[in-house]
Amino acid sequence: MNSSTYLIAYFDILGYTDIVSNKTTEDEINLVKGMKEIVNSINDLNNNHFQISVHTFSDNYVIAIEISNNNDSEKVHKAMFMINSLQRIQHQIILDHGLLIRGALTKGDLYIDSNFIHGKALIKAHNLEKEAIYPRIIIDNELIGEIEAFRHISSTSPEDFFLDMLENQKYIDNTETEPRYMYELIPFIQCFDDVFFINYLIGNSKTQDKFNAKHADVIIKGLYKHYGNKRVSEKYIWLCNYHNMQCSDGAYIDTSNIKELYQDAEL
Repeated sequence: MNSSTYLIAYFDILGYTDIVSNKTTEDEINLVKGMKEIVNSINDLNNNHFQISVHTFSDNYVIAIEISNNNDSEKVHKAMFMINSLQRIQHQIILDHGLLIRGALTKGDLYIDSNFIHGKALIKAHNLEKEAIYPRIIIDNELIGEIEAFRHISSTSPEDFFLDMLENQKYIDNTETEPRYMYELIPFIQCFDDVFFINYLIGNSKTQDKFNAKHADVIIKGLYKHYGNKRVSEKYIWLCNYHNMQCSDGAYIDTSNIKELYQDAEL
């Protein structure tokens, strides 16, 4: 049984247990259908350029793409495809179900087929997911370093580099004049700590305003719902600060009332 090098994303849906335990069967079915549609749409975007492996168990998801360690261009293009696919998943699960995701993206040795997945990369991704702490998908520093090294070789600005990545991956809708997920900013950031994570609060202006408003609503409801539960509320406080750092427009969250509840929180 031989392994190969893969990009691997491991993530879970926060709040899934609540849906299964406390909500209707219809809510659960709608969530499963929604996730299947999102995964299928990623394969549609890929358009058979390379093989994508998806494994799921309950609320745990693994997405893997084989890469070559001897081809930096291919590796970085596939990494950017994975990052933008994960952004798409985060967008849709929040828009359609008001749920959040926590996970990690890394690379390493993996054996994978239609029934089985095993290897150091899976363990690494699982451990990194625990380090994410907050509702975000963190990116392995080694992978960040390889993307940045390749960008510097290309001698372009960060913005032009990432836009070129999207252009080269043919993210084009027949009905649009710009890439489907053309981001104006770098698609990963550090925020309040030294951990890089996928920045999903940037995107196509045609849908971003609606998404930002929904994201704000999810945060506000979560802060009130989980008041008194420090472990959970701390995650929503972090998310609120991330949201307001990225959204300076009409979706900015007014924290004046929230501060009355969370008097010791840095909001």
